[in-house]
Amino acid sequence: MAIAIHPDDVLVIQLEASEPTEFTIRLSRYGDREYATDEFVDSMEAQDETIVMHGTPGGRNSNNFCCVIAVQDLAGDGKVDAVGNSVIANSSKALTVVSAQTTFRHADLEATTLGQVRKALYSHADLLDRHLRDYDSLYGRFKLRLFPDASHIPTNERLLLTPDPGLIALYSNYARYLLISCSRPGYKALPATLQ
Repeated sequence: MAIAIHPDDVLVIQLEASEPTEFTIRLSRYGDREYATDEFVDSMEAQDETIVMHGTPGGRNSNNFCCVIAVQDLAGDGKVDAVGNSVIANSSKALTVVSAQTTFRHADLEATTLGQVRKALYSHADLLDRHLRDYDSLYGRFKLRLFPDASHIPTNERLLLTPDPGLIALYSNYARYLLISCSRPGYKALPATLQ
């Protein structure tokens, strides 16, 4: 399960296996270009089950950022350690929480991101419920269904059908999902096209 939870401002990934399994999460900033894009990473520190990265991605005098990744062993049958830019977990059920902020919205980046991650780890049982309540309060405002609905046909085949009103409804619902997910009212909110 992986969800972005707006009220908590975190990304949550839950991994589950039938027996303790080792996995590694690495935090870095590299691009697909020939040169490394980590030149603006100012610091990276591993502590306990957490990695904290600070940087200035736009160069000198731009907004700074802080990204925090933490992993928690939910099953109690494993072990989690942070080493360098990696969190190594050996567990049958683990929760990974990611928070990232910039100085555009917050002055004390590390305190804000660590606080968001710790709150999410502390209340992990309620995360999905909070996410669903928040999302449904916006998504459930209207419903669009157009018939005939050919949802039993794969999308690539539906694109060849003319007309397919159900595909128009599906596209509309997907567009609503994207806008709800990327543009929300709030402190220093930005429209979807400016992010």
